[in-house]
Amino acid sequence: MTEAEKDEFIENLEEELTELRDNYADIVRERDSLQAQVDSLTARIEGARDDLEDVVRGLGS
Repeated sequence: MTEAEKDEFIENLEEELTELRDNYADIVRERDSLQAQVDSLTARIEGARDDLEDVVRGLGS
């Protein structure tokens, strides 16, 4: 393998590594966004459940 071929090979590897890092960063951002949505929905569900329990208790009184 010539020096030029080695340099090109290394450059290609560096480009691939950069792309992989960018993809990983995108995945982490998407995961964080989805987790925030899950947390929000969970809070809403818990709030609705608490409200429903209050209504049921009120009906039993």
